[in-house]
Amino acid sequence: MCPVAEMTSVSSLLAGFPQENPGCVDTAVRGGLFGASISVCSGREGTPRKAGLPPALLEQRENLRYTRAIMISLVAFLGNYGREYERTRHNVAWQFADSLPFADTLNWQRKFKGLYAAADDLGPERVYFLKPETYMNLSGESVGELARFFKITPERILLVHDELELPPGTVSLKWSGGLGGHNGLRSAKAVLGTADFWRFRFGIGRPDHADVAGYVLSEFTADERIILSQIFPQSAAMLAQALKAEPQKLLPEWNKKKLMA
Repeated sequence: MCPVAEMTSVSSLLAGFPQENPGCVDTAVRGGLFGASISVCSGREGTPRKAGLPPALLEQRENLRYTRAIMISLVAFLGNYGREYERTRHNVAWQFADSLPFADTLNWQRKFKGLYAAADDLGPERVYFLKPETYMNLSGESVGELARFFKITPERILLVHDELELPPGTVSLKWSGGLGGHNGLRSAKAVLGTADFWRFRFGIGRPDHADVAGYVLSEFTADERIILSQIFPQSAAMLAQALKAEPQKLLPEWNKKKLMA
């Protein structure tokens, strides 16, 4: 979500450029996790209008959503609950969580439809970790319950998940954007009321065949497990950085970063 002052600034900028419906720079109120949020739109329908705007302004408008000093308060590891899913590609986030250097020091408790823990020594603020104990397509319910209870806004949430569109050995820090057909992200967006949250994606590659569901629900091969064992420590270091500093500062380095060939 954006501060009202920032959005007003964008409104004044938009007013200086030609639009299909001159003089129609409106604000639209939409529901979110904690109520209404403000977005700048142009046009009578209240829909975002990009036509006629210079690329530099478009980029500025998009980037405003994470220009504030934002610290991560919740890291949620998306996956399917159940022993039969533990070693599958869809549960790479849980496997990463278990590999973290501080994993054994966390006091996990069962609440918010999952397992959660808190840490006060990983950054300037308390950080919550969450493993939703739901199926992937309902994991947003767990994320939303914890976020509401501790009053954590979506922009302070980092979801860790598998990514079909990235090859194995590649990781990527991403802010907002599309959901890529990922059911866990869809669920989170539906519950939070926005896709404006952080994602840390582990590439699992797309299969050559059409059975994507069977692919993500199957276990990693021996070679893929070797890759994971080598990229998890580097990924843990990135996560540690993201918890200590503003995550947007890491975007240039960790956008589709290839850790292994």
